[in-house]
Amino acid sequence: MITVRKLHLRILLTITLIASLIGCTPRTTSNADLVSHCEAIGNAKPYCMFTNPEDMVSIPDTDFLIVSEMGTFMSNEPGNLVLFDTARKHKMSIDINWQLAGESWGMNDCEQPDTEAFSPHGIDFHRRSENELALLVVNHGGRETVEFFQIIENSDTDDPIGPWRLQWRGCATPPGDPFINDVSSLEDKGFVVTHMWNKSTPYWLLVTKYLLGMDTGWVWRWHPESGFTKLESASGAAPNGIAVDRQKNIAFVNLYGDDKTIKIDIAKDQKLGEMAVQQPDNITIDSSGQLWIASHLHNPISEECNHETSKPCMLPFEILLADPNTLNVEFRLKQADMPMGYATVALREGKYLYLGSAHGDRIVQIDLNIM
Repeated sequence: MITVRKLHLRILLTITLIASLIGCTPRTTSNADLVSHCEAIGNAKPYCMFTNPEDMVSIPDTDFLIVSEMGTFMSNEPGNLVLFDTARKHKMSIDINWQLAGESWGMNDCEQPDTEAFSPHGIDFHRRSENELALLVVNHGGRETVEFFQIIENSDTDDPIGPWRLQWRGCATPPGDPFINDVSSLEDKGFVVTHMWNKSTPYWLLVTKYLLGMDTGWVWRWHPESGFTKLESASGAAPNGIAVDRQKNIAFVNLYGDDKTIKIDIAKDQKLGEMAVQQPDNITIDSSGQLWIASHLHNPISEECNHETSKPCMLPFEILLADPNTLNVEFRLKQADMPMGYATVALREGKYLYLGSAHGDRIVQIDLNIM
């Protein structure tokens, strides 16, 4: 069923599409008139040392976050993986050894990527064993793959490469013509990854499918032995963020174009429930099992900040805290002003909530004890 809000949005999108077809330029959001200050506002403290920090994960029992600095969306521009020391409030580079060491964790025929073109998007942390920490990364650099890295602690604190390094451990490439977005690991050493749409699909056709309420993508499940399997229950309009409760083998999938988050049983490929969320981007699960969802509140066709990297993108957003069992929203944090807009991820670490954005120069730390 189409909601009133979605109907209004589709009317706006239709106008935008018609304007683009007759040669008019859609309105974009610019931050040229904003003062790009980097000062705390209330309980929100920005750290303005990043380039498009679209997604992030924590290394458990440490003060470090791994941050995915994404290239411009849909551009295949190179990006980076970096560290953020939350104790010292310091960004650090992270050394990557791209020569395969040990057994591949991915597909046997998946070759080393073009390292100069490496373009990370969604990322996920997984403890494969007591001694093996893994990072899974969606890569757009010359191909659409999920790259596997082993996270290795550097015991030499004086080493200039930093406290952590990454060792490439292989990759897996979804079939067909995918444009993938976010990845979440599974207990069986596989993963699930969102396929937003076929990459060669013309922009006008994507918009048309959205206006007609048609599915554009789905979720792929990958296992080392069985390969890729399509999860039909997670099909929808522009599947975006995904997070997995690994103990229950339950996935939470954000369908950006459908304005909802769905809950699916991975083994049964069965939808268990859904909740209404306007344009949900990334989703994370905190240590207590609660869901944190970044939701966008703008027109996704006529308003954008794709090329904003030196200032914050100020498109409005809200962060939702939801119960994974009932899918009821427990808390909302709405933001439409400085110090940052357009949050694409919310990651809770203790009393702090860290927000990242696909467009802009900053991460924001929010003290949840001061609300």
